[in-house]
Amino acid sequence: MVAEVMGRTAGRIALYAGVAGAGEVILIPGISYDLRRVADRIAERERLGARSSIVVVSEWAAPKDGSASVVTPRCEGRLATLGGVGDQAASKL
Repeated sequence: MVAEVMGRTAGRIALYAGVAGAGEVILIPGISYDLRRVADRIAERERLGARSSIVVVSEWAAPKDGSASVVTPRCEGRLATLGGVGDQAASKL
């Protein structure tokens, strides 16, 4: 299961939710992730008998070879709307 949570630049919500919910992988802003390593971690858990894995993704997490997923760009007086990185990660996993 991939769960995307709000969090903007800090990633605290993703970190706390991932720890509290026993997430196997937690992706936060400021630390670029490699989706292959995430997939390897999930595959290793399956090899050891795990029937499910939880991946918690902060809305501004970004892969090593990409950038954060922006739904609506920033405009005068408004910050950019972020999101969708969880869906992207889930479809690739």
